[in-house]
Amino acid sequence: MIMQKFVILFLWISVVHSPASWGQTDLHSPEITVLGITGKDSKLEYVPTVSEISGQRLERKKQTTLGETLARETGVTSSQFGPNASRPVIRGLEGDRIRVLQNGLGVLDASAASPDHAVAVDPLTIDRIEIIRGPAALLYGSSAVGGVVNLVTNRIPEKPLSEFNGQAATRYSSHDQGRSLGVSANAPVQEKWAVHVDATVRASDDYKVPGKARTAAAQASDPGGPANDSRVYNSFNRTQSGGVGTSYMLENGFVGGAYSLFDSTYGTVAEREVEIEMQQQRADLAAELRDLGFIRSLRLKNSYSLYRHTEFESGSVGTIFKNKGNEARVEAQHGSLLGFSGLIGLQSHIFKFEAEGDEAYLPPTHNQAHSVFLFEEWKHGVLRPSFGARLDVSEVEALRSSAPGETKSFVGGSFSLGWLYQLTESQALVLNGSYTERAPNYQELFANGRHVATGQNEVGDANLSKEQSQAVELSWRKKTTTSQVSAGVFLQDFTNFIALIPSGTTDGDAEEPFEISNYRAVSARLYGAEVEYRQVLPNLLTTGQVELEIKGDLVRGINRDSGDNLPRMTPIRESVAVIYRTDTFQTDAEVQRSERQSKTAPNESSTDAYTQLNVGIELPIELGGLELSLIGRVHNLTDVQARNHVSLLKDLAPLPGRSFVVGASATF
Repeated sequence: MIMQKFVILFLWISVVHSPASWGQTDLHSPEITVLGITGKDSKLEYVPTVSEISGQRLERKKQTTLGETLARETGVTSSQFGPNASRPVIRGLEGDRIRVLQNGLGVLDASAASPDHAVAVDPLTIDRIEIIRGPAALLYGSSAVGGVVNLVTNRIPEKPLSEFNGQAATRYSSHDQGRSLGVSANAPVQEKWAVHVDATVRASDDYKVPGKARTAAAQASDPGGPANDSRVYNSFNRTQSGGVGTSYMLENGFVGGAYSLFDSTYGTVAEREVEIEMQQQRADLAAELRDLGFIRSLRLKNSYSLYRHTEFESGSVGTIFKNKGNEARVEAQHGSLLGFSGLIGLQSHIFKFEAEGDEAYLPPTHNQAHSVFLFEEWKHGVLRPSFGARLDVSEVEALRSSAPGETKSFVGGSFSLGWLYQLTESQALVLNGSYTERAPNYQELFANGRHVATGQNEVGDANLSKEQSQAVELSWRKKTTTSQVSAGVFLQDFTNFIALIPSGTTDGDAEEPFEISNYRAVSARLYGAEVEYRQVLPNLLTTGQVELEIKGDLVRGINRDSGDNLPRMTPIRESVAVIYRTDTFQTDAEVQRSERQSKTAPNESSTDAYTQLNVGIELPIELGGLELSLIGRVHNLTDVQARNHVSLLKDLAPLPGRSFVVGASATF
């Protein structure tokens, strides 16, 4: 029945889609810098499945966390560990299998180690988000076996500036008394220099939900917990961030650097007496030279980070997490060689992770990975075959007294084959296949202790071998000046899929026993389908422009050893949005539907279906040389209770209830 819905939707899009010149403006073509290859005009020309969000679309979607900002993108949802810690989940994969980048280098925090660790980036500072769905391990390492999210900022200007410009924005949300303010500015200095500065501050209180926050099962298991009312306790947030950068413009490129600081204090919903203070200092260097003959561009990037995360229990220091690391990357895009064009590169990532205190279930580790990669395309008429390969050499050393100097080393290889067939000038058929190897990380190898955030006593296995996966994806894409459509299916099989498997026994703690869970290798399969459609409609009204956006996705995960479902798989989702634009205002309405998730793993509860309605309006105002924009939005207009099946806290922290959002921005 569900597959029939997707087939009907696919056929309807194919029929109603027309290349006629409807509307007033072209739909935006994505710029996907994370893939490293320039010169592509549209999504038709990318072999991987890509998405890009920027401009007004990004402003409408921005939330307090990265995961929630992307939660309704096709194939993407959120881990939603309360309102303050949330990473993107792509096609059922999360954590160390999704690489989150900032300007092409890792975020270098500890967000992949635990779901209660926030990503050290404020969405207010992001100018553009690029998403690669499916394996991108060839370009960004084994941690990108499920996909890549690249957060693009302008802290290191890459192009000359002709004049001073900037932006300021502020917002207020009613469900959590949320307040935010962000400012950024760019200025030319003399002829060759450009400078950027930005700063943000945000604060919110415990947020409100429809009905009772905790399910009956959660209330029964913790009757002494906080009152089960419509407030999610310990979900407050206080965050400040800022950055400064400068670049020197060359005749054929640039060289620059930036320093940024992210500082956040927030409550953890899973532990009502625990709050986290998190701080990251980051220094970035970047340079690019273009038009070097056979080498079209040469890019160099380096990032150094000092990250510290302190958990306070009733005001006392409980556990401290530290991550000090450096990531460097150099890549060269070359011209035609025997008909092939593409890029080659080197990457190095070295970091030391430490955990100290009562809940230090991970030993200190020294981690390093060094890689060489290439990606090549051959364009011959309507055919565009491609191939890529990567070699990774990695090492994890446990720095603990019980096993001093225990070191695990891995050599991994990945490769891909792609085939793009240009059906017509506006349509393409794409087939992707890949094989990837992921080395187990420090947590999977050496964890040994109680992880309160997940309620498990985690036990690693130092004898784990590499995780292997094979993936295939078939998609059809069409783009005209007034429409974009893509539809596809994917399948990804894992050998030695490293999963945290409950043992069925507890650790024997008399006051609060935790179930012992072991990192084990199993065989797994993930498969699904995605549809995305945007269309500027014909002139239904005498003025303005109407745009329609339809999305749908499904993913299934199976443990092939036992035949059981994998836990916390995203339910089937559909959404329909209508946007109406004129010269004097823009308004939009979106209906988001998540189906009931009953295909659950053993001992996992199901979640009910829900439908949410969001509406908004934006009013641009010209005031001299200042461009003002006033916004008003209502999220979850009908105030329905909704629980995110992917979240570990779905029984404690449902999605927010009805919320009124007002804000203003100024561009100068």
